[in-house]
Amino acid sequence: MRSNIKTHWLLLLVVALVLMLPPIHVLAQEAQEGLSLRLASGSYYNEVVRGEDNTFYLDVVNNSVKTITGIQFHADGPKDWFIEFRPQSITSISADSYQTIDVIIRPPESTSRGDYNVTFIAEAAQTRAVINIFVRVEQGTSVWMWIGIIIAAVAVAGFVFVFMRFGR
Repeated sequence: MRSNIKTHWLLLLVVALVLMLPPIHVLAQEAQEGLSLRLASGSYYNEVVRGEDNTFYLDVVNNSVKTITGIQFHADGPKDWFIEFRPQSITSISADSYQTIDVIIRPPESTSRGDYNVTFIAEAAQTRAVINIFVRVEQGTSVWMWIGIIIAAVAVAGFVFVFMRFGR
């Protein structure tokens, strides 16, 4: 019987402490401060065509509680690739907002087929943001593809001729 009374007193003490203490707010994650970049397409691989302007859309997001000013854009890509931002800078982005900019990527005609890494950098006096994307340069139409199409067309025409000439 005595252990029951001790348990009741302990329970009563815990309830009293809970009622007397003020509530404590606990954040699961601290708020992010500064800029972030994201590709508007959201895809991991992005295909580009050699010798042509390929346009991508980059969202510049202000995650902070204050306005960020004087944002400049830079890119780090393979040698001899043309990468241009439109606009090249943003004067300011207010808190919790974003702005979409165009990124033009033009690989040279001599670029071989494969995957390439391109890094976009947004810098301001208060913060900096970096994003890496992979772009894939495809071979496109080649001479061998056209030769294959011609061989297939000749084979189909040959079967049609044999059917028409000899019947079943």
